Amino acid sequence: MKTMIDLLRGFVVSALMTLVSAAAFGGHPAVSVIFGAVCLAVSVLLLYTKAKKRRRIRSIAAMLGWLPAVFGLGRLGLYDFMFALLNPAYVREYGGPWIGDAFGLVFVYLPSAGILLLLAVLTASRIAAPTTQGEPSC
Repeated sequence: MKTMIDLLRGFVVSALMTLVSAAAFGGHPAVSVIFGAVCLAVSVLLLYTKAKKRRRIRSIAAMLGWLPAVFGLGRLGLYDFMFALLNPAYVREYGGPWIGDAFGLVFVYLPSAGILLLLAVLTASRIAAPTTQGEPSC
């Protein structure tokens, strides 16, 4: 049962990072940065646990589930919805995102969300790592 919950937490982190890339695709930098910071903090909390094996399961599920989440939620229309939500004037004028917008999604926003996912995994493992007491080694 714990393993299923760990897998579910990892997949929720994947979905959160997909939402980050969709929010960035909308084209408002302030919204993207704030939403990315909030999702990063929530992702670290979801991935964090003292048990190394459980944290590893969560992290692997998050990383392996990210691309399927991107394609799955993309097929469901998440990117178009977020673009229309954040850019209604652009959608009224041009009808929706064009090839330049897709270029930004593929080469800027998706890699940025992937980097945030790796940052969440590394931060969760760094927080859970045991600290050494004593004098620092030089």
